[in-house]
Amino acid sequence: MERRFQRHISQALSGLFHPLLMPMYGIFALTLSVYESGYAERYLMSYALSPALKLTMLWGFAIPVGIILLLRIFRQFSSLEMEDRSERNGPYLACSLCYIVWNVQLYKAQVPIEWLLIAMGGTLALMMVAAVNLRWKISAHATGVGGMVGSVLAYGLGTGSFSWVVFLTVSAIAIAVMCARLCLHRHTVMQVTAGWSVGLLCTLLPTYLFTLTALPNV
Repeated sequence: MERRFQRHISQALSGLFHPLLMPMYGIFALTLSVYESGYAERYLMSYALSPALKLTMLWGFAIPVGIILLLRIFRQFSSLEMEDRSERNGPYLACSLCYIVWNVQLYKAQVPIEWLLIAMGGTLALMMVAAVNLRWKISAHATGVGGMVGSVLAYGLGTGSFSWVVFLTVSAIAIAVMCARLCLHRHTVMQVTAGWSVGLLCTLLPTYLFTLTALPNV
């Protein structure tokens, strides 16, 4: 009974925090971080949230989901879980192309540079996972939640507005999702750790490097 309960909880967490939902959750975490910042910054950032949210819903979620559902209808993979590593190549490629368009559209919308760098980092993480998947199975769920943690850290680094509440909440979610993937025996500890590391570093490093180069020479 206890193992069955753990399995149900793990399946619920895996579905609730599916990699395709990560851009939407990232925007939500970003919104919370913005509204916990100072008044002046909150006033400026609020004007950028609307176009960023619309573009993320379209290119980061709706279109990728639509493409994957079409691939499923045409039986390009056996189930939405895509347990076979080879079945993930097509969806990864389609999502990568959508994310690239998403980045371009965010750039055209002139969203704050921190947001654009985070989106670019998430796209890079997806492309790295797609490349690794050609030879080795890596956890996309762990990459997604690692990207969420990295996004919160990157936003705090880039703007100086860091929310411990958002960070601890996202970190707790990341741990729960990674444990869920292990409980379901979908991945090994190494695959989960590798995925989380890719997501974290890819979303954090672009902002960190930009911050270093943007500092005025003393």
